[in-house]
Amino acid sequence: MKTLAIWNMKGGIGKTTTAVNLAYSLVEAGKKVLLIDMDQQGNASSMMRRYNLHQRSITEALEGRCSVLSAIKKTWIPELSIIPADIRVRTLLPQCHLAGEKKKLTQYDYCIIDCPPAAGMITREAVQAANQVIIPVPATRWGCEGLDMVSDLIEEMSYRTERKILFTMFKNNAQSRKQIQTILESYQIPAYETAITRTEDAISAENMRKPIARCRKHSQAAADYRELAKEVMEDAKVK
Repeated sequence: MKTLAIWNMKGGIGKTTTAVNLAYSLVEAGKKVLLIDMDQQGNASSMMRRYNLHQRSITEALEGRCSVLSAIKKTWIPELSIIPADIRVRTLLPQCHLAGEKKKLTQYDYCIIDCPPAAGMITREAVQAANQVIIPVPATRWGCEGLDMVSDLIEEMSYRTERKILFTMFKNNAQSRKQIQTILESYQIPAYETAITRTEDAISAENMRKPIARCRKHSQAAADYRELAKEVMEDAKVK
């Protein structure tokens, strides 16, 4: 199973949108996927209609109060399961480590982790469990703020975990392309060739609590996430 953590400390850059839509695009490609919501806001859980304070969550699993397998919930999307978050995850003191627990998840092809926008113990758990951290970076003037710190923190948390930039909020114009080129030249971090186009479709889909492709099938953003899924699968083949 390939495990990908989605993390940046900046908000509003498409972190949860990427986690949900990448997971869905991998399912579209015939893969069985587990989405783990480790963000106390629980937006990924809400989109999968699985945010409920009275259910087992990632909090109980990492506190050792239930097995990771019993915390898995089916979603309304076949082949996509979730371990939901709840607000208690922000005060979590893990008694079990996700890196060890994920060995029990042999029925999945991919695990996608939606991390909180912070550098705490929960993020460390996710990074250490991941094969790769995808860093969403807006293709805007201020998009790379804090990128050095995020990259250094990933290396500090787990030197074995790969890092890769995913450009988001892309506009098909010279300014966005120039910004991407500047970031690639300034930082020694590889990036996905696919950039996620900025579109109102993502906002509409979030309001409907659906992946973009489920409500705007022919959206450019939906097509971008399909291309991203292809790159992720190609990376897995190479490894």
